[in-house]
Amino acid sequence: MLFALAPAVLAALISACITWQSMPLLQRYALARPNARSSHRIPTPQGAGIAVIAATLLVAAAWTYGAIPLALIGSAVLIAMVGLVDDIRPLPVLLRLVLQAAAVAAVVFTAPETARIVPALPFALERGLILLAGIWFV
Repeated sequence: MLFALAPAVLAALISACITWQSMPLLQRYALARPNARSSHRIPTPQGAGIAVIAATLLVAAAWTYGAIPLALIGSAVLIAMVGLVDDIRPLPVLLRLVLQAAAVAAVVFTAPETARIVPALPFALERGLILLAGIWFV
């Protein structure tokens, strides 16, 4: 049981270290200013999601001996970079949606044909629904 939790604990520790190291940079360039909908009263640094993605990919690559599909790595990095840029300088909604949809599509359409969720559905319909669900989730 403890061995199964080791990757998550290791990724959390690495993420915490990266966040701690990058905090001065985030405070300088990626502050969320409070507004009427904010739950905070003072400017709060944002952008630490990149630390979570970096730590997760690092640990996953080490734990799986690098057997992570390239499309998955590229898509995770793309979504993280879009979020980071948007934290520093807000991006138009349509641009964010298109970039995130492209990342989801890269993962969905590079998955092997044998990776099916509902084999009774036609393949194209199943992949289309998975794409729609992935975009909705992101």
